[in-house]
Amino acid sequence: MNTKMLTTSMSSSSVETTLRALCAPISVLSALCLFLSLSATAQISANTADFMGPEAAKTKMRLVLQEATRQSQGGLEKNALQRGRLFVNLLEKDAAIVALALPAGGSANQFLATFPIDNFRELPVDALAKEALQDLTRMADKLKDSAAKTPDWCKALPRTEYKELQRVLPDETWFEVYKVAPQTFAIYEPHQSEETIAYLIVGTKQAVLFDTGMGIADIQKVVRRLTSRPIVVLNSHTHDDHVGDNWRFPFVFGMDTEFTRKNAKGSVEDARAEIASSEICGDLPKGFDPKTYRTKPWHISITIHDGFKVNLGGRIVEVIATPGHTPDAIALFDRANGLLFTGDTYYPAPIWLFRPETDLDAYDASIKKLAALAPQVKMVLGAHNVPVASPDVLPELVTAFEAVRAGKVPAGEPHDGKVIYKTGRFSFLMKPAK
Repeated sequence: MNTKMLTTSMSSSSVETTLRALCAPISVLSALCLFLSLSATAQISANTADFMGPEAAKTKMRLVLQEATRQSQGGLEKNALQRGRLFVNLLEKDAAIVALALPAGGSANQFLATFPIDNFRELPVDALAKEALQDLTRMADKLKDSAAKTPDWCKALPRTEYKELQRVLPDETWFEVYKVAPQTFAIYEPHQSEETIAYLIVGTKQAVLFDTGMGIADIQKVVRRLTSRPIVVLNSHTHDDHVGDNWRFPFVFGMDTEFTRKNAKGSVEDARAEIASSEICGDLPKGFDPKTYRTKPWHISITIHDGFKVNLGGRIVEVIATPGHTPDAIALFDRANGLLFTGDTYYPAPIWLFRPETDLDAYDASIKKLAALAPQVKMVLGAHNVPVASPDVLPELVTAFEAVRAGKVPAGEPHDGKVIYKTGRFSFLMKPAK
């Protein structure tokens, strides 16, 4: 196809801006659309007698679309062409745009090509249709290249479990917020590979924010849209993906461990690793600067311990020390409502048990401690991927982990000094057995 970028007396950026408004790209995850724009533009004076007006151009493009549909061989091509949209705009008295937008599946990229105006006006419909199909094939090839670069973890999104949950604040773009129980909200970050989930637990006098996420977007703004009550931050543990926005809050309660105090100083290297291209799905928030991103230092207001209780007003949450994943790991138990927030001690994805701060014996003791609470639990709420699980996961987690430690579960292939053990619905990422 004899195509070229728009080069009339009108600036190419102006034309491109208009086309982008007409054929706005749709996100990879929501609509998976590829837009093929076939456009014609020319310098035409107001006195040009043979100017093809917008209605004539639209009529001809419609015939091109019909003929391309007839010529197409594949079902996907036919489907895309049948759903094609026509655009004919007079941008100003001496320039015109004729465009065909075709959703062809799989990418948010928008490709712009042009028909020279003489070709569009003079070539027969069947020849233009053939060129359109050639462009569609070329754009589809680019689409495949783009899709191949999408991180594998991103391809699993959106997770089907979320269809059953009540979403609130649907206009939030970085976070997704779900009401998982009365006055209890899961604040989910699906665009970063950790898929971290923080929880806002609201009482009549104050609220607890259990973790503050990655710190990539401002979680405090989201929290303030959900409640006006004072906020106390507790962290399930102090890995950087759970304390990213601690610095925004005046009251942060922390466990009395050296690990906690060290992490409260913030970090740069660990945080930067979280925003590598392989770790991000879609766009980073508007205004986010990767060059300055870090986990900022935060202040521990009060040290807490196993059994510590926070009275929220009409609601009490209790701290349960669950060391193992980290020395300062905790769960929160809203005993009256049967809600157990497990942090990284349990979540429905490979549980990380390979880092230097991990203590497998302590982890074993902690999951047994939580399993003993199962008869009092109505809902288990983990800190990654999916927020809601049934309480029967707690004793099953103990059985699965002890099977791994007893050598009854084969290890997967080693990768980066780690292996994964899978048994039933559980998996554990650990160091290889010696």
